[in-house]
Amino acid sequence: MSIVHFSAKFKSHLDLFNTSPYLFIGSGLSRRYLNLPTWYDLLSAFSRRLELPYEFGFYASQVEGDLPKLASILAEHFHKIWWTSETFAANREKFSRQAQLSVQQPFKIELAQFVSEMAVLNNDYNEEIDLLRSAVIDGVITTNWDEFTNSLLEDFEVFIGQNQLLFSDNTAIGEIYKIHGTVGQPESIVVTTEDYVSFHKKNQFLAAKLFTIFAEHPIIFLGYSLSDSNIISILNSIVECVDNSNIEKLRDRLIFVEWSPDVEDMQMLDGNIVIERMPLPIKHIKLNSFLPLYKVLASLKQRLPIKVLRKCRNAVYELIKTNNPVKTMLVGDLDNIKDDDDVQFVIGVGVANLYSEQGYIGISNDNIFEDIIHDNKGWDAEIVIKDVLPKLFKGNTYLPLYKYLRQSGELDDNGQLFETGNYGVKVVKAVKENTVKIYYPKSITYLRKHTEIKDNCTGIADLVTKYGNKHALYYIPFLKKENIDLDELLEFLKDNYNEDNKKNTDIRKMVCFYDYLKYGIQIDIIDHAVAVEQTTKIASEK
Repeated sequence: MSIVHFSAKFKSHLDLFNTSPYLFIGSGLSRRYLNLPTWYDLLSAFSRRLELPYEFGFYASQVEGDLPKLASILAEHFHKIWWTSETFAANREKFSRQAQLSVQQPFKIELAQFVSEMAVLNNDYNEEIDLLRSAVIDGVITTNWDEFTNSLLEDFEVFIGQNQLLFSDNTAIGEIYKIHGTVGQPESIVVTTEDYVSFHKKNQFLAAKLFTIFAEHPIIFLGYSLSDSNIISILNSIVECVDNSNIEKLRDRLIFVEWSPDVEDMQMLDGNIVIERMPLPIKHIKLNSFLPLYKVLASLKQRLPIKVLRKCRNAVYELIKTNNPVKTMLVGDLDNIKDDDDVQFVIGVGVANLYSEQGYIGISNDNIFEDIIHDNKGWDAEIVIKDVLPKLFKGNTYLPLYKYLRQSGELDDNGQLFETGNYGVKVVKAVKENTVKIYYPKSITYLRKHTEIKDNCTGIADLVTKYGNKHALYYIPFLKKENIDLDELLEFLKDNYNEDNKKNTDIRKMVCFYDYLKYGIQIDIIDHAVAVEQTTKIASEK
C-alpha cells in the first residue's frame, strides 16, 4: 500500500484506543541507531579484550548456540584474569566492592563499559531519531542494555531490572522499563545462564505487571523478530497468568513492526503468534522505512507535557496512599500548564469531575453524536457504556455505541461483545442485532436504487455529484465496501450535521453507520453480497 494509505490505516487503528502507545524496543533498534553488533558478534568482539587463554571459537564450540551459556563460560574464565591482570587495575579500584557480589560481576563490569564505548549514534538516521523523540507515547519497555532510550526520552523516569518495576511506585506514564538491566548498573545486566534463570523465576510477577500495561495500551514492538526468544518468553508468561477472557483484551493491541530493505510495499496485516498452542492475534506491519510510522506517532494528540502528566498522577497516588489531610487546594486549568514547575499540587478524583457542570448523568444523545463526529469530549468510555448508553437507549432508536465499546476493549473483530457484562439489555441487543441492513433507507423508491448505486458510483463525492446531498444521505450504505472512504464519510457528516438538521433521523442514522464502520466491524467485514440479498428481501416485503 502507499505511504499515505498506510499512515491513514495505522493512525486509524491507534485512534481506536483512548491511551497513548507503549513501545517495546529490541536490539534491532540498537543495531540501527547505535551501530551495535548482534549478541553473538558482541561477545566475539568483547572476548578479544578479556585476555582469555583461548580464542573465542574454543568457548563458542562448547555451547551449541546457547549464548547465555557462552556468556557464563566467558565470565567464569575471565574472573581470575580480572582480579590479577594490570590491564583491569583501574576498574578493580573503581568497582572492587561491586565485583565481589559474584564470579560473573567482573565480566559484567567490563561488558557494560565495552557496550558504552561501542554505542555511537548513527547520524545517517537523524531524521528518524528526531521523529522518534517526538513520538507521543506513554512509555517504553526494552530488553536492551544501552542508554539510547534514556537519552532519547529525557523526561521519562527509568526503572531498571525486574525489582524496580515490581516494587516501585510506577504510574505507567512517562516511564522506561529496562527489564534486562542497563550498562549504567553493570550488576543489573541479564546476560548469563544464571541471570536468565533468576529472571524467569520472577517472570510470572513481571508478566502480571506487564499485562496491566498491555491491557490498557497499544504495544508497538520495534527491533524484534516475531520469533525472538525474549518476546516469546514474556508473552508465554502473560498467557499463563491470565485466563482466556482476559487474553481477548490484548486483541488489536499487539503491533509487531518488521523492517526489511526488501519490502516493496508497506503493509499492515492481521496475524497470529502461537503461544502455548494458543493463537494470539496481532497486527503485523512490514515496512522498508520507519519514517511513516514515526510520523504517525509524532502526530498523535497529547494534551500535557509528559512531566506534568506524571506529576499529576503521582499527586493523586500519594493522596490515596497516605492519610495526611490537605488544607488548601488550588484548582486551575490543566490546558494552561506549560512547565513542570507550574504545578505544585494537582488532584483529580474521578473523571466525572471534569464534567461537573454537565456530569455524565447529563450527557444527552446530541452530545454522543457530536463526540462521534468531532471526537472532542474525552469521556471515559467505560462510564459511557455502563451509565450513559443504557439510559439513552430508552428513547432513541439510533445511537452510536461502537466507539466506546471499542475503546474499552469489549469488541472482537466482528464487532461483537466478548462478554455481555453490565451494559444493559438495550446495549447488548443493539450489538447482537446490528447489521448493514438497518442503515438502509425505508422508502422502496430508494431501496430499488441499490444495484445502480453499487455498480455505478465510485464514492461519496460521486454520489453527491450525481444525486445531491439530500439523496446521497440515503444511498451511502449501498456503496461497495472499497468505495466507502471513512475520512470522506466523516467530512460529509461534518458538512451536513448542523443545528438545523441534527434531530433528523436519517442524518443520525448515517452517524451511526460511520460509528459502526469505523469502530465496529471496521468496514472490511461488510459483505455486500449479503447486503444485496437483504435489500431484495426488504423490497419484496414492501
